[in-house]
Amino acid sequence: GTPAESLVQGQAAWDAVKGDRHEGQYFNHGPSGPAYGFHFWESLTEREQDADYAYLAKCGWTLTHLCQNWWMWERLDAGGCLAPHGAEQLAALLAAAGRHGLRLHLAVSHYPLCKESPSWAQYLEAGYTREDYRRPDSTFYAMFKAYLRDLAGVFRDDTALSSYTSAGEGDPDCGMTFVNETHDTMRALDPNHLFLGEPHLNP
Repeated sequence: GTPAESLVQGQAAWDAVKGDRHEGQYFNHGPSGPAYGFHFWESLTEREQDADYAYLAKCGWTLTHLCQNWWMWERLDAGGCLAPHGAEQLAALLAAAGRHGLRLHLAVSHYPLCKESPSWAQYLEAGYTREDYRRPDSTFYAMFKAYLRDLAGVFRDDTALSSYTSAGEGDPDCGMTFVNETHDTMRALDPNHLFLGEPHLNP
């Protein structure tokens, strides 16, 4: 969401983006660099989707979990609206899962914005601060719920989608207010799918 962004074209540009760091926020996430985070389901081709889901079905899997990560670039939430490219990819994955008898579980966000990487410019320009997670009357919530309305409007009747969480493993960091607000919004907008929580708290 900034004028400095550009398409990555060619191997040299790709090498510069992905870097070779394996520590901090990049730990265990492959050959990640300063401008690169998770890059999994949103990059699969239709052939790769079918191959992956055929294999999982053969192994007895019936459910997979998609992490809608908020690192580095938008997947589904494009700063208060549904990203068309993300919606198209999610629809393709749901279709592939359905072809192989699988269901998908989706985290509609991830760890709090600005926890590990810069927030989308749209949220920052609207005045976002980390404290907004505790303020349901904030502009951040108004924008985030607009994205949820778009998401539910497109996918609420999809039978390959099983369930949602607010942020997956990020639920505890995002906090109870965010989890409850997201739950209440999605239950009202999409009563066809389960809504789960992921309260993994360390002792």
